[in-house]
Amino acid sequence: MLIKAISITTLIFTLLAPALAQESKPPPGVLVAPASQQDLVRTSDLLGKTMAVNDVSIRARVSSYLLEKNFHEGSEVEKGTILFRLDPEIYQAVVAADKAGVAEAEALVARTTSDFARYTELSLDWTGISRNPGR
Repeated sequence: MLIKAISITTLIFTLLAPALAQESKPPPGVLVAPASQQDLVRTSDLLGKTMAVNDVSIRARVSSYLLEKNFHEGSEVEKGTILFRLDPEIYQAVVAADKAGVAEAEALVARTTSDFARYTELSLDWTGISRNPGR
């Protein structure tokens, strides 16, 4: 029984010892300053994202080599301003090829018209002998 009494006393002392030790410390110091009236400026630091009112994507409708870029990213441009200058050689070659195709088609029309006139004349001659033997 004596052992139980000593154990209980030791347990109570162990639990109460930190509380007794804190009572012996002096209270913490406090800084005191006189009150004064002044203007207060409220500020806030906030995170955000800015976006342009009008956002324009520039994409090429044709494929070519870019010779010049006449603007800076993010700068303002006026309507009608030339933004890019492309290499004209590719398109000049296409135009030349198309002009050659037109000339070929015109020659074909002239030949077909000539043949039609000749065949019309031959169809009127029932003898089947051409009037223009050199042709």
